Amino acid sequence: MNIICEMEYFGLEHWTPNQKESQTRQWINLRNRLSGDSGSSGSGIQLMLALRVKFWVPVHFILQESVRNLFYMQARRDLLEGRLTAPDWSGAAKLAALLCQADGLRFNESSLKADCSCG
Repeated sequence: MNIICEMEYFGLEHWTPNQKESQTRQWINLRNRLSGDSGSSGSGIQLMLALRVKFWVPVHFILQESVRNLFYMQARRDLLEGRLTAPDWSGAAKLAALLCQADGLRFNESSLKADCSCG
């Protein structure tokens, strides 16, 4: 990929509230000047941008903590909105465990044991 700066892992795209995200992204060319009307002459819609991961890379390529956090937030959002899925239950359990770990949640075995006063 020949990426020199971690900033290149990300891109901007046009975004409107309640917009369904497509599988194909239309990335904004940052060399071009951005217009405040988003190309919708006279519609009154303001230009809104979304920062998205453009290139998913192996974790050892990500050097900065802030970049790692942005990758995590995008993966979490994609998971919650159904764009990221696990291939099977084992993969889903691993993904859920990694998300919990990233959120700072700790496993507590005693919370799994329920007292049953049957008797």
